[in-house]
Amino acid sequence: MMIWIYVNEIGKSFEKIGTDKHEWKDTIIDGVVYFTENKKILINALKHTSGRDSFLWQMSKMNIEFMENEIKKEMHTKECPKDLSILIKIYCYGTIQFLCEWLIEDISLDPNELASLLEKSIPEDLKPFLYK
Repeated sequence: MMIWIYVNEIGKSFEKIGTDKHEWKDTIIDGVVYFTENKKILINALKHTSGRDSFLWQMSKMNIEFMENEIKKEMHTKECPKDLSILIKIYCYGTIQFLCEWLIEDISLDPNELASLLEKSIPEDLKPFLYK
């Protein structure tokens, strides 16, 4: 259930990138807002179901696929270069894990601070593909 909601809600934000000046930063903010608005439900599900690992994996997978597709479109290629794919995975695994910790451990960061830090953590080699 959590995965379906995340995929549908955040997927809408991914689809907006590049339209109406919607950038990667806006997608990060959309994700943080989603997490904030659904905090109680997400915490309950992460703490009290066996779905945490599945949720983390699915969120990471979705973000990885999106970022790789953006690079492939920009480079006009069918495959994402290996080094960029690895950077994407490191970024996605780390940020998704941290988002869950932020929720569960109630880390004192307001959504704007968190979005700013998530944006700062994007590897430099990925920025040209995410910020057009």
